[in-house]
Amino acid sequence: MIPERLEKPMPKPVRLHWGWLVVIELLTRGLFGPIWLIVQANWVRRVNGKSRAFVLSIVAACFVPAMILLGGIEGAVGATQEQIGMIVGFATIVYVVLYLWTIFQLRSELEAEPIGIPLGGGMTFFFSVIYFQYHLYDYDVEEKHVPEGSLGLSSSDIKPLA
Repeated sequence: MIPERLEKPMPKPVRLHWGWLVVIELLTRGLFGPIWLIVQANWVRRVNGKSRAFVLSIVAACFVPAMILLGGIEGAVGATQEQIGMIVGFATIVYVVLYLWTIFQLRSELEAEPIGIPLGGGMTFFFSVIYFQYHLYDYDVEEKHVPEGSLGLSSSDIKPLA
């Protein structure tokens, strides 16, 4: 007789409302986004056991202080130093490519089983972390699906009138 495979329960995603995430993003001028991307990717890593997006999000978050430092150096030395300006420009391009790679990797991991959240490419590109949190906030780990409708009702909760 084969023993039943014990499956560990899926951890619940962090319950920060996406509206609060928008407020925090605005107050920190976008510096909180890469940090919250790590939190989301860490949840995917805990669910799947591995996550490429988790590693990419950490690398992308490490670029932010480096870019702030380079921008400060550029401002301190003045605009006449073209080499520093080129380094800052190159670092910005690398960060944008790395960030896009990270959010689309996280999107594919959120769409894969066992999570299975259907996500759109355009919304991922324009709203990334906020869009992911919008779906994760209402994600039901017991049912393994995102509730339908704006009230969080599923089709099984709706009773016929007659």
